[in-house]
Amino acid sequence: MRYAPPPPPRRRPPPSGTEPLRRLIQTSEARRDAEEKPFDPGAPREVYAQPHHFSVNARAAAADAHAATELVMFIENEADLSPDGPSGQGHSVLLNALRKWRKGAYDPVLGVRLFEYLTETGAKRYAREFDHRTRWAEMFNPATRREAARQLEESFRASVERGEYDGVDTRVGR
Repeated sequence: MRYAPPPPPRRRPPPSGTEPLRRLIQTSEARRDAEEKPFDPGAPREVYAQPHHFSVNARAAAADAHAATELVMFIENEADLSPDGPSGQGHSVLLNALRKWRKGAYDPVLGVRLFEYLTETGAKRYAREFDHRTRWAEMFNPATRREAARQLEESFRASVERGEYDGVDTRVGR
């Protein structure tokens, strides 16, 4: 028995009730096209150089120091995000960095990267808690989150150097 491909699907004509909608769409498109100015190749280029939503590169944007400080304060005041909290991601980040510090393998540059995971989680929670209409990544761009992570890392390093975490048990499973 040979394989025969299935017949092509039959296309149904659209119901007659959509005709007024189609005419309305066509007239609104014609009105919009009439209102827009046609492209003039001889015109100066600045006339057509309008900013677009896709022309903004969030990764190239500068860090917002005020937003970074706000994010750091939010993270430090949430129990499960705070490095000094009893449990949660912040506590896990603290123990991980403290283990590396005590072994002598702590690198501040990599410590900032470690705290970046915490700032990303904090930015998501901040946007969700305060019910902002913008996305969390637009509210706290990567440079701002990196600045917040740098502030958290500096705070961690200063606390370790002052001896605030000398009594913390960093063994796994404790």
